[in-house]
Amino acid sequence: MPRITEERRAAQRARIVEAMRDAVREKGISSVSMSEVIERSGLSAGAIYGYFPSKDDILLAVAEGLAADRRTELERVIASSPIPPPSQVLRLLLTTIPEFARDGTLVLQVWAEAARDPRVREVFVGVLSTLQTTMEEYLTSWFTQEQRPDPTADARASTRVMAALVQGFLAQSALLEQTDAVAFSRGVAALLGEEPTEVD
Repeated sequence: MPRITEERRAAQRARIVEAMRDAVREKGISSVSMSEVIERSGLSAGAIYGYFPSKDDILLAVAEGLAADRRTELERVIASSPIPPPSQVLRLLLTTIPEFARDGTLVLQVWAEAARDPRVREVFVGVLSTLQTTMEEYLTSWFTQEQRPDPTADARASTRVMAALVQGFLAQSALLEQTDAVAFSRGVAALLGEEPTEVD
């Protein structure tokens, strides 16, 4: 029997994770069973258990996808000249989030699971830490460009706030159905007194 290719394995794994995401969105984490994920994926039970030993392992994969960081976008911004202001970088971060990760309802459910499951929490803490490090580099460059007296200290103080704006947008998307990332970033610009500019 021919061996399954890595591309095929990746596609099947993604199919299982997508089935779990859809089920969680519709029914909530606590109501989703492995049998339902199996049915939604269209794969056999044996195939699914070959990738994921349990429902919690699939949920962990969902969390990893939701926690995917925006380092690539931030690194490109850091290398640009002039460096765009925070509101425009926030807009870039929000509009490049994968479509499934913009579903605030799904995000909030997985965040709640992170409070219960140390493995899910570890995923979010690890990715958030890495993202904040890159975000601090961006803010240091921005504050340096703005000729702040102590750009490093200002960046360190502002990093968690900027990360919280991303999280706040996702929470509002779920609870208030306010999903316009462009309008949100314009509001941040107005709050900070920034001139409206664009990120390429």
